[in-house]
Amino acid sequence: MDSLDWFDPIPDSHPLPVTRRQDENVSPEVELEHLRLELDYEILEMKRVLKIGGHAIFRSAGKYPWYRKRFEMAGFKLEAVDIRENGLAIDRVNMYASLWRAEKLA
Repeated sequence: MDSLDWFDPIPDSHPLPVTRRQDENVSPEVELEHLRLELDYEILEMKRVLKIGGHAIFRSAGKYPWYRKRFEMAGFKLEAVDIRENGLAIDRVNMYASLWRAEKLA
């Protein structure tokens, strides 16, 4: 799930999308806006398929990834499983700076 790090940040003030667009005949501007929100669509899909109390786990190159807020907005409770501190590795290859658990609340 570290692919989430590659998405452009979405401002906290921007609401989550209500539905995924189904229309095939849209303008390039509408399509670009849809792509900007693809991270939200991924989070909402995780919420759709998980049972209440289910977990989504993600790791990140950042200690506190910006998209944590998007998970919270979608109804997840976040908990840091591990954050690299003092240069100590949290995995065997020292590739990631943090590991997070998102629990679906409702």
